[in-house]
Amino acid sequence: MSEHTLITESSLVTVSSAGGMVTSFQVGGVDIIFPQIKLPNDSIRGGEFGAFPWFGKDSRFEGQHGFLRNLEPLEDQAFPSRSIFQYQHDGSRRYPWKVIMKVDTLLGSKFLSRKMSISLPNRSEWFGNLPIIRPGFHPYFAGKVSEVRVMTGWESLTGFSREASLHQIDPSQQIYIETPQYIVEMSLTDGFRHGEPVFVVLWTDNSEKYFCVEPIFGLQKGVEMEESFIFGMNLIVKIK
Repeated sequence: MSEHTLITESSLVTVSSAGGMVTSFQVGGVDIIFPQIKLPNDSIRGGEFGAFPWFGKDSRFEGQHGFLRNLEPLEDQAFPSRSIFQYQHDGSRRYPWKVIMKVDTLLGSKFLSRKMSISLPNRSEWFGNLPIIRPGFHPYFAGKVSEVRVMTGWESLTGFSREASLHQIDPSQQIYIETPQYIVEMSLTDGFRHGEPVFVVLWTDNSEKYFCVEPIFGLQKGVEMEESFIFGMNLIVKIK
């Protein structure tokens, strides 16, 4: 496992080769993303990762949040402010579809862009057995739940807990995340239209250290998808 470290004059992000996960993200020396840690039971907390092909648990498949974060890349490229990892899943008994995935991270002085490019080759071999795709992003923001405010449009989003809460959103509207240390404006790219209706999941299991605001596709089962598509999440940060 390796990492790419991207640096600008005021921000820093580290990106792991394991699924292209962000392991830390700072602006002006302030943690925006809670740095990734391993718990005594080997569970991982912190960072940010793309959950693909599915978010959460799916009884039809093995594992939580898909398999992308468990893959090592076929190719990688690193630039001062950009990181690219490419992965491939050739199909398995539990997930028979071939998928080529690219995770693209771009860092600005107060900006982080995360994009996933998905290619679904061999459409002629599907024979009506459409791929199951319900991905999303899973960022752990640094801060206390008691001090955070999350809004989209005029709606306040609440319900951080271990059980999580689900909120349907308009993916064209920004999501505002405010703590005493920073404000984040989260925007979703047009690629999220593939997953409409779109939802945000609010979750935490350590309300004193981090909280998760997770945009996800709302699709529950296989649908007709384009052979290739891109979806992403942008974070614009203001330090208080």
